This record gives sequence, C-alpha cells and structure tokens, in this order.
Amino acid sequence: MSLILIHLLVDHAKLALVSSHRMADGLGAFTLDQVIHAGTVFVAALLIARLPMGTFFEQMAAVRFDRVKVLWVLVVYVGIIWGGGYLLRYLTKPLIKRGVPEIQEGIDELENAGLYIGWLERLLVLTAVLLGSPATVGLILTAKSIARYPEFKSFRFAEYFLIGTLLSISLGILGGIFLLRVLHSPILVVRP
Repeated sequence: MSLILIHLLVDHAKLALVSSHRMADGLGAFTLDQVIHAGTVFVAALLIARLPMGTFFEQMAAVRFDRVKVLWVLVVYVGIIWGGGYLLRYLTKPLIKRGVPEIQEGIDELENAGLYIGWLERLLVLTAVLLGSPATVGLILTAKSIARYPEFKSFRFAEYFLIGTLLSISLGILGGIFLLRVLHSPILVVRP
C-alpha cells in the first residue's frame, strides 16, 4: 500500500513541477520519473527480501554474464522483431495480390501503425515465452482481435489478419523457445 502511495506522490510532484513550468514536460522529465519509480520498487524489493545492502552488492558483483548467451539474446531479439517483419511481409504479399482488400492507411489511422504493432507484438511474445508466461500470448491475440473486430466483417481481411497475426506470434514463440534452449542448455552454446 505504501508503494502505491509513494508512486502517486511522485506522479503528483512531477505534474506539479511541469504545470508550474519548473520542469519541461519532455524526455528528461519522463526519464527522471521512471528512474524514481524503478528506485522505489528496488528499495521495496530489498525491504521485502530483508537483504542487507552490503550482501546485495556482493551478490551483484559475483554475477558473471556469459557474453555468448547475451549475444544470442540480442541477435534473436533483433532477428525476430525486425527481421521477422520482412519475413512476414514476404509470406503475406501473395495474399494481397490474390484479392485481399488493400490494407491502406486511412486519414484517421496512424502511419505505419501495423508495422509498429507487429514489432511490439513479437517483442511481447518473445519476452513472454522467456519469462514463462504463455497466457500473455493469448492476451495479445485477444487485444488485437478486439481492436480489429469491426473489420472482420470482410472474410478476406479476417483471413489475412489471422494469417499475419498467427505467423507473427509463431515467430515470437519459436524465437523464445530457441532462446530458452540457448540459455539453459550448454549444448547449443558455442564457446570460442
């Protein structure tokens, strides 16, 4: 309860500083706000775990990152999120040529919104698989379906949407499974 109160006070202080023009409402204010929020969560976690600060810093100093595994994580994330978009475009392009209605940006729609949604979708699915939260994948699919529900009256659009979404989610799941194997199996890690 006290953590919620602290977060509300931090947000109230930020709004007061921005409205009084003592702080510009921009990236700096947002970053400071997020650092303070993360700091309060960090301190709360230390208090809940009852871990002395000296012990915490000793344990953090003992952590060693396997550079090869970190590189695998970066490569897979970049490949699935951005490279996956090119693969999906290549796989779904024949569907558009065969009569699926043109997916064009309307006046009220954001430019390249589908591209950004795909990036976020694959990022969230990949991360959900790594964190062991498969229910998140269903939540993402539900949210996308609700947002596009009015357009499902066109069967061709519905099929196009489902094919693209399921391919995108499948890429995220496969990337997550691959990373789980890399991170937890010494067999797949190549040592120099």
